[in-house]
Amino acid sequence: MDKLEYLQKRQEELFIEIKKQRPEYSKMSTNQFLVLFCDAIIDEVSEIKDHLNWKPWKNNKIIDMEEVKEESIDLLHFLLDIFNKLEMTPYEIVERYDAKHQENIDRQTDGGKDGRKEYVNPSRKP
Repeated sequence: MDKLEYLQKRQEELFIEIKKQRPEYSKMSTNQFLVLFCDAIIDEVSEIKDHLNWKPWKNNKIIDMEEVKEESIDLLHFLLDIFNKLEMTPYEIVERYDAKHQENIDRQTDGGKDGRKEYVNPSRKP
């Protein structure tokens, strides 16, 4: 079992336990589930941001990277739930990631297959 498969399995085990305590999750449509978990991801990202120095009008604080890591793991939990709900296998996740990764590289060099020149750095030397 690879590490991504392990994480997905552990998350599925957790979600089964949560559904026992909160059966309303079992009654949700896929759309309702995805909207709820996208909102949870947005909230976790906001919690990460709260630990960072992003307000230029405020004095910087010492960043507690342990808190940032903990919130990042919370974010991963919800993302794994989405992967599981979409029945994405670790293989599919990696395949899609690799394809998107290459697309992002291509966009930085020549705008990619869709010719999106707004991604190309104008100071880049060919």
